[in-house]
Amino acid sequence: MKPFATKAVTACAALVWMLFPVSHVWSQCATFGSFDLGEDIEVTCEDSCITLVAPGIASVASGGGSEYAVETIPYDLPYAFNSGSVAIATGDDVYSGNIPLGFTFNFFGNDYTQCRISSNGWFSFTLNEAAGYNPAGAIPNVNSPLNSVMVVHSDLNPSVCGDVRYATYGTAPCRQFVVSWNSICQYSCTSQQVSGQAVLYEGTNVIEIYLANRQPCTWGNACMGIQNENGTVGIAAPGYNTGNWSASNVAFRFSSSEVVDGTTLWYENDALIGIGDTLPFCTSNTTTVTGWFSQLPAGTFCTDFDVTLPSTGSFSLNNQIDWVLMSDAGAVIMEEGAPFDGSVCLQNGCYDLLMMDSNNNGWGDTELTFTSADGATYGPFTLATGSEETVSFCVDDYAGPAPTESDYVQVTSDE
Repeated sequence: MKPFATKAVTACAALVWMLFPVSHVWSQCATFGSFDLGEDIEVTCEDSCITLVAPGIASVASGGGSEYAVETIPYDLPYAFNSGSVAIATGDDVYSGNIPLGFTFNFFGNDYTQCRISSNGWFSFTLNEAAGYNPAGAIPNVNSPLNSVMVVHSDLNPSVCGDVRYATYGTAPCRQFVVSWNSICQYSCTSQQVSGQAVLYEGTNVIEIYLANRQPCTWGNACMGIQNENGTVGIAAPGYNTGNWSASNVAFRFSSSEVVDGTTLWYENDALIGIGDTLPFCTSNTTTVTGWFSQLPAGTFCTDFDVTLPSTGSFSLNNQIDWVLMSDAGAVIMEEGAPFDGSVCLQNGCYDLLMMDSNNNGWGDTELTFTSADGATYGPFTLATGSEETVSFCVDDYAGPAPTESDYVQVTSDE
């Protein structure tokens, strides 16, 4: 899914519309985020040429991390509740075995490859988690399922009706792990069935929850949300923290986000007419121009640099040092401390280096340097004094072939 802009133009008053499509011929992974190409533009017959401008950055879902945002999304169930393999078909307050996700998923900053599913509407990446059958209270709560995704944590009873299913769909690097509670009876309210689904997305680490139905039951409450491994952070779907609520065809997305660099591929009637953040465009006819925010894969069309920042010689002084390498558009590329010895592949362009010292006395004699294999060096950079300073430098070491349309991949869309 990628964002696009459409602009319509007529002979003496041309209007260019900014639109955002959701797929393209080489689209592979589901992606989520925001990319704004601005308002529609009117072009007069006196001046039928304009310059279309797109931002060089977009906000995309990155998942993992320590912070999540939750948003309401359309209820468009990705997979049937009765699809996949059966994890639980009988028993009350029971658990599945350890279920492989099929890929590595980052949840609250930790990587996981397995989970354990509860019959009571949740699963956990902690393989011995065994919370109570009903929510203990509003999340965050140490007595609610830890390290978990709660589609509808409540007392469900598949020994009466329904089952729990799971599956991994798609191919690397764009797979989805799906858990479904399929028409399961509520305990003590057996005439009331619950159907819900969780979808984990490889790469973006996004979590989506879909709940088709849940009616209030006098036996107990329900909770929908996610919670970290020690119960200190819990994020509920709006209106669905612990309570005896009802729900019908609701869906929510839980994700972190980051700002990433990219560029825009411009199309007129599906024909590529330019690549870049700006496009000089002339027309005397009504037409549509589409701009797709796209990104080159990491490690391509770039130059490798060794990055070194020696130790200050003092553990406490090292702990005071932080630095961030950003594109000139503000996307974070590296965020490290001292000492550091690593590498980065930089595309041609300009970069900002933010150097920080928490004790407000600079970095002393230690210096940060970027060195390519052929000896090109940027730096040394240091914070002579104070708490922070930003320096800029431009790289033009990549001399290989220029990227073409097919080299770019999607990064986000504005649906």
